[in-house]
Amino acid sequence: MNGHPASAQLLFSATGEGVAMAKGQHQNKEWNREATKEETLEYLVRATSRLSRHLTAHFDGDFAAIDDVAAILRTLCGDGLIKRAIDCLELTDPSLLISKPPELSKGTHISIGNFPCSETYAKPSRPEHQAPRPSTLLTWLQSPAAYITETSKRGGKEHTSQRMRPWSGLIADISNTWGSHASPLIPPWMDTSQVIGVQELDLPGYVIERAAVAVEVSLTLLMQEVDLPEMAPAPRLGPTRPAHVDWLDIRRVDKERLHIDLIAGTDDGVPDGLYKLIRVEYGTHSVGFDLLRIDDVDMLRGFYT
Repeated sequence: MNGHPASAQLLFSATGEGVAMAKGQHQNKEWNREATKEETLEYLVRATSRLSRHLTAHFDGDFAAIDDVAAILRTLCGDGLIKRAIDCLELTDPSLLISKPPELSKGTHISIGNFPCSETYAKPSRPEHQAPRPSTLLTWLQSPAAYITETSKRGGKEHTSQRMRPWSGLIADISNTWGSHASPLIPPWMDTSQVIGVQELDLPGYVIERAAVAVEVSLTLLMQEVDLPEMAPAPRLGPTRPAHVDWLDIRRVDKERLHIDLIAGTDDGVPDGLYKLIRVEYGTHSVGFDLLRIDDVDMLRGFYT
């Protein structure tokens, strides 16, 4: 067989003759049948178990479990298993709450929003901002997750571009880099975001964690609807984190100055205290915010070093 070995596969027919199959042909409907409803349900059940197991390991302190969470989350959301299951099995699209959407504006470095929020979400740290809005799982996955400004050099010139990534696409981007694969190439936005720490995670890790918690709750509802409550993930008691960032906008003012705007909050029942929120390394400086909760009121406290 001529050509590069990676560009084709060789199948054998019942007569023993080799049949060349072009790259990607395993996904062609002319070569394969569609999965049955029973098989699609089995895929969903197994993926639900994997997500819950890896997410538990993550919260138990396994430093590498977030990679496994990202990988199975890509299968469920980036590759569309949840949508296929909902459509194929005629299930209800689970409802959820989402935060303020990201904003595209001149000078945006990265703006992230439409974070899924829990039912016990307390008032946001800034009263002038809106409370979480109702949505559904599939609508949320197609909603804007981030506007990202990327700068690259081509032909000796610097080029700047801005692009939008939906939640399904952002999950796939992160997983393709360090979840399902160990990519030798790092997207510019992800390289920069490694210095943006949110609740002691880097930004990609925080995005995956928030998405995974929301998807796990939705999978519980779907398992109940298909009459398999025993396969539903066990409820997680209390908030997964005492404080959370629900909208983030970071802009470069110039080489020395960085503008950070955010909405953060807690869930009902979180005790008063000072909670670490976000750290951004910019040049030789570190800037960020902590959340101070006093008498059930959330306030942001900025710092610069």
